[in-house]
Amino acid sequence: IMMAGYDGNPDDTNTATIKKAKPTVFAFEYVDDATGNVALVTYDLYLSNGVMDIGRAFNPVEGTTPPPPQEAIAENIQNLEFYYTLADGTRATTITPQNKRDLIRSVGISILARADSATSAISNRTYTTLSGAVWGPYNDGVRRQIVTATIDCRNMK
Repeated sequence: IMMAGYDGNPDDTNTATIKKAKPTVFAFEYVDDATGNVALVTYDLYLSNGVMDIGRAFNPVEGTTPPPPQEAIAENIQNLEFYYTLADGTRATTITPQNKRDLIRSVGISILARADSATSAISNRTYTTLSGAVWGPYNDGVRRQIVTATIDCRNMK
């Protein structure tokens, strides 16, 4: 995510930018130093073998929904949220149109992971994301853990 908008040659005509900024999908471009080509990376929540996973796809096929993840980077995910901060301090979970996406300066990520199976204990716990959304309670005996992080998009000017 720190690579979003990277172009090692400022005189280059490539315009690497953020392509999608939605609550559960984040897609961005960067210029690959080795080839000089613009590469597209997509992070997305998708269903795999009956459970949700977070996938990362490089150069996904346009028009497919969701893009075909080349690899699962996190398994057994209950929920995912991307929370964007713009240059003016505005924050939201969805940023449109493109001229607004070019103003993204950081991406907050909230991930709620879940155990593979239930225990005997039923919890009425809730989980609060970086945007303030509340997930749960689930009351199903499955243990969960929330993880949050904020990543600066150091190449977005």
